[in-house]
Amino acid sequence: MLVNPSRRALYISLAYVVLALAWIFGSDAAVVFLFPPEWSVVLQLAKGVVFVLVTAMLLFWLLSRIERYSSESQQLRKSQLHAQQMRDTYAALSAANHAMMKEGDKYNLFTQICQIVVHYCGVRMAWIGLVEPDGHWVVPVAWDGDELGKWYLKQIKVSSDPELPEGRGPVGRSLATQQTVLFQDFLEDPDAAPWHYAARQAGFAAVAAFPLSHSGQVIGSLAVYASDEGYFSAEVIALIEDLAADVGFAVEAMERETERRRQNERIEYLAQHDLTTGLLNRSTMTVKIDEAIGFRRGDGKSAALLFINLDRFRFINDAFGYHTGDILLHKAAQRLRSLLGPGMELCRHGADEFLVLINEVSGRDEGAALATQIIDSFSLPLRYMDLEHTVSPSIGVAIYPQDATDSAALINNAEIAMQAAKRGGRSRFCSFTVEMQSVVQHRLALEASLRGALGRGEIELWYQPQIDIKDMQLVGVEALMRWCHPERGWVSPGEFIPIAEESGLIVELGDWAIAEACAQAAQWHSEGLLAGPVAVNVSAAQLIRGGMAEKVDSILARSNISAPMLQLEMTESMFLHESGSLSETLESFNRRGLRLAVDDFGTGYSNLGYLKRLPLAKLKIDKSFVLSLPDDVEDAVITRTIVSMAVGLNLRVIAEGVETREQLAYLQQIGCHEGQGFLFGRPQPPDELTARMRSAQGWLVDE
Repeated sequence: MLVNPSRRALYISLAYVVLALAWIFGSDAAVVFLFPPEWSVVLQLAKGVVFVLVTAMLLFWLLSRIERYSSESQQLRKSQLHAQQMRDTYAALSAANHAMMKEGDKYNLFTQICQIVVHYCGVRMAWIGLVEPDGHWVVPVAWDGDELGKWYLKQIKVSSDPELPEGRGPVGRSLATQQTVLFQDFLEDPDAAPWHYAARQAGFAAVAAFPLSHSGQVIGSLAVYASDEGYFSAEVIALIEDLAADVGFAVEAMERETERRRQNERIEYLAQHDLTTGLLNRSTMTVKIDEAIGFRRGDGKSAALLFINLDRFRFINDAFGYHTGDILLHKAAQRLRSLLGPGMELCRHGADEFLVLINEVSGRDEGAALATQIIDSFSLPLRYMDLEHTVSPSIGVAIYPQDATDSAALINNAEIAMQAAKRGGRSRFCSFTVEMQSVVQHRLALEASLRGALGRGEIELWYQPQIDIKDMQLVGVEALMRWCHPERGWVSPGEFIPIAEESGLIVELGDWAIAEACAQAAQWHSEGLLAGPVAVNVSAAQLIRGGMAEKVDSILARSNISAPMLQLEMTESMFLHESGSLSETLESFNRRGLRLAVDDFGTGYSNLGYLKRLPLAKLKIDKSFVLSLPDDVEDAVITRTIVSMAVGLNLRVIAEGVETREQLAYLQQIGCHEGQGFLFGRPQPPDELTARMRSAQGWLVDE
C-alpha cells in the first residue's frame, strides 16, 4: 500500500515529537530517581549532549536520505526526458522517412518536413526556402507554424548573397558555408538586424538554419524558429540535421526518378509519334486502324481511311532544304489536325504522306466531305521566312469493310486511290475502286521495265524541228524521249515520263538525253545542217541536284560544241520555288553562257519577276493557247500578250502545237518568232530528220 509523501512526513514528525518528549521527561525522572542531587547538573548537561548527538545523527540520516532521493529523482527525470527526446527523434525520423518513401513531389515533401519539425521539436515555425535560379533571393516554398509565424514569413526578405544585409542571417550563412548556423539570441545579434522588428512582434528569440543539399550543391535552407533564447540543444540540432540530410538525399532520389520517368515517357512517345510533326507514327496508326476495325466488326458499322500526299513537297525539300521542309510539314500537320473532329486519328505515314482515320462513318460521303474540306484548307499557302509555299493535297479514300477488311489492305487501297487522284490532276480526291488496282499493277510493271530500259537500248531520242516563221528556215530542234517497250511497243511519253519522275529515274534518263542530244548536235553542226541549238527538257530533280552545271560542262567539252548550241527547257512551274540549290544552278548556267527556254509558258506561274532575273533566251507559248487560234478570242489575246511581253524583254518566243496555216498566219501577224508543231514536222528519229535537212523541200509538211 502506497503512502502519501506529505502524510509520511507528518508521521515522522509526530514520532520525533513523541520520542523527544519521552526522552526529556523520562530522562529527567531517571536522573532524580537514580542519582544524587549533586550530579543533576552534570547529568542534565550529559543528557543534552546525548540529545543533540542523537538528533544530529537522525538529522544527518534524514538529510542524506532526502539528498539521495532527490538525486535519484533528478536522474529519473533526466532519463525520462532523454527517453522522450529519443522517442521524439525516432518518431520524427520515422515520420520523415515515411513521407520520403510515400511522397513523389519535393514541394509536398518540404511541407511535411516543416510540419514534422514543428510537431516533434517543439518550435514555433519552420520553413524551407530555395535559391532563385537566376538571382540571389531565397524564395519560401514550404512552411508550418502558428499565425504569427505565417505573418512573419510575409514580412521578411532573405538573400543568399553575403554582400547584402539580408544575406548575413542564419539562412544566408547556412547557404554560404553549407553548415548549420545558430542564432541562439536572435533579437540581440547585430547580423539579424533586418529581421529584429518582425521577430519581436512574432515572439521569436532563437533561430537555426540547416542547409539542404543534393549532388554536392546547396539548393536551399531549412529555417527553424523558437520562442526561448538558447532553445536549440545538441539533441534538437542533431535531429534537424539528420532530417535536412535525409531531405537532400530524398530530393536527389526524386529527381533521378523523375528523370527516369521522363526518359521512359520520352522513349514511349518517340515509339508512338513522329518527331518532326508530333503526330502518331505509322506503326501506332496501324494499331489504331486495327482497333477501329475490331470495333466496327463487332457493331457492323464502317470506318474510313484517307491517304493524303502533299503534291510537289519533295521539290520544296530539294529547293529550300530539309530544315524548311520539316517546318512546313509541321505547319501542314497543324492545319490537318485543326480539321479533325471527335473519333478521328491523324498520323504521318511517310515523308510527305499522312493518314486520317475516321473511326465510324455511315458511308463514303463522310470521307469525301472531309477530303474536300482538307483540299479547300490548303488553298491558303503555308508561310515560312516571309515566303508563301503553295502545297496541294492529293487524297485517296478507302472504306472498311467495303474496300478492305484488314489494316494493311485498307492503307494500300487508300494509297491506290490517292495515286489515282494524282494522275487525275492533283489537288483532288478519289474514292477507291477495284479497277484502280489493275492500273497500279500496270504502273508498277512499267516502272520495273523502265529501270532497265536505258541499258537495253530501248530509249531513243527523236527530234522535232523549230522553224523561224518569218523566213521558214530551221533555227533549232527539240529532243524528245521515246521508249520502245519489247512487248508493248511504243509507250507514250505522257505515260512513262511521270513514272520516271516519281521513281527518280528521270535524273539518269535526263542526263543521258543531254549527252545524246549534244552528240547529235555536234554531228549536225559539223555537217552544216543545223545552225541553231538543240533543246532538251530538264527536270527539277536534275536542276536541284548539285553539280548539274559541271556535268553539262563535261558533256559540252566531250561533244566539242559551245554552250549556245545547247538550250535547256524548263517548265514554268519550276520557278515557283526558285531558291537554294536551284538558284545556284541557274546562276552557274548564266556564267557559262547557257541559255534557258521556258516551256509551257502561261500555264502555271503568276509572278513574272523571274523573267528579268534568269538567263532566259526563249519563251514557249503552250499549245493549249495555240490550238484554237485564231478563232478563240481569249486565246488570241493571251498569245498576243505573251508575244508583246517577250519582244519587250528582248526574248525570242516560239509557239508550240502549230498545226494549221491559219494558226501560222495569226502568229506571223502578231510578230511571233518561231513555231513548232505538226505543220512543220512531227518528232522523228535523227536519221529521218537528217535526211529531211539534206533535202531541198521546205519546212511546211504540205509543200
